[in-house]
This record gives sequence, C-alpha cells and structure tokens, in this order.
Amino acid sequence: MQQLGVSPSGFTFSSVLAACARIPAFVEGKQVHAKVVQLGFLQNKFVLTALLDMYAKCGFVMEARRVFDVMDDNDKDVTACTAMICGYTKMSMMDDARRLFDVTKERNVISWSAMVDGYANCGDMRAAKELYDRMIEKNSVTWVAMVAGYGKCGDVSEAKRVFDGILEPDASCWAAMVACYAQNGYAKESIKMYKAMREGNVRISEVAMVGAISACTQLGDIEMAAILDKHVEVSDRTQFV
Repeated sequence: MQQLGVSPSGFTFSSVLAACARIPAFVEGKQVHAKVVQLGFLQNKFVLTALLDMYAKCGFVMEARRVFDVMDDNDKDVTACTAMICGYTKMSMMDDARRLFDVTKERNVISWSAMVDGYANCGDMRAAKELYDRMIEKNSVTWVAMVAGYGKCGDVSEAKRVFDGILEPDASCWAAMVACYAQNGYAKESIKMYKAMREGNVRISEVAMVGAISACTQLGDIEMAAILDKHVEVSDRTQFV
C-alpha cells in the first residue's frame, strides 16, 4: 500500500496491529504505532484498542497502559479493558490486574478467565477460587488453570474436584489432570486417566503424553512406557500428514 501511495484507513491499521499481536511482532508494531501518530489516527477508538492489545500481547505492559490512559473514558469499553487486564495477568502483575478488573463495569468470560488463570499461575489459589466460584460462565481456560494451579500446590483432591465438576471436559482438561497426578506422585492414577483418554478417543496432547511418561518412570512400568513410545512415534508422524 505504501509503495502504491494508498493511504491506510483505521481498519488497515487495526488489522495490521492485530497481526503483529498474533505473531507477536513488537518491532513492526512499534513502526505501525509511529505511522498511526504521523497520520493522525490517535483519536480512532478501534486503532487505539488494537494498539493497546498489540503491546499487551507482546509483553510490553507499560506501553499498553500508556495507550489505555490516553483513551477517552467512553472508549474504554469491555474490549479495551479486557486487553489491558490480560496484559497484566500475562506478566503476573495481579495487583494491577485486580484494580482494573474491580472497576471495570462490563466484564466478559475472557477477562474473568484471565484473572483466574493469572492467580493460579502465581500460586494464589485462594484468590483464583474466589473468582472461579463467582463465574457464571466457565470455559476450558479456567478449568485447566484451576486443575493445574492446584496441581502445582500439591492439592490433588481439589484438582480432581474441579475436574469432576466439568460436564464435558475437553482434551486440555484431561491432560491437565493427567499431569497433575503425575507431578504429585499419583502415577497409577495418571496412567489410568491416560488410558481412559485413549478409550474415549480424547485427543492426546503433548502435556498428557509427558505426564503419562513421567508416571511410567515413577512406577518403572517398562511395558506401558513402550506402548507410550509407540504413541509418540505415531503422533510425530501424523503431524506431517
């Protein structure tokens, strides 16, 4: 577009910034920011939100906050606030995340999940559970965060309680429970759950595979370890099909 002399629109900037956020590509995003300033798009709500999201996903929270602070209060909608909250939780800045979360008028499942996941990753399962219990709509992110968080703290019974409360656990939930058992010395339970995954045709992820292999190592189960090796070989081959 630049070579052809075509002037970018707000939609163009938003799209390019979203791409930079996905990669993530901070340097390129910074260059786009300079163009946004140069062409006078700093009053465009959608461009500012995309810019904030790019910085947050690239891990540059202070830059994201500076963009957030220059936005009009009316422009700080659920999308902008959620992007800022996710940026904070990604960097384990839970006090900052909670302050913003508490004053945000409208929240969505993404912002709730980010808070639960952030607290769980920091090992603050009391705060994670407090929000988790208040959530009306839960998803795989929150379930995995709670199971994995309890697993890291060694509270296997609470992890299993969360897992048992999931009506239709997906592959990531199963994998989190397999890993939870394995990392806390419940090797037999880990392998039993792994076998249940295969019997139920649940997709076997790398997390589940590593957990099961760890469990086999703990038990010295050579036969099961050999079976898992075959599963790994098949999995590696299918990646290239």
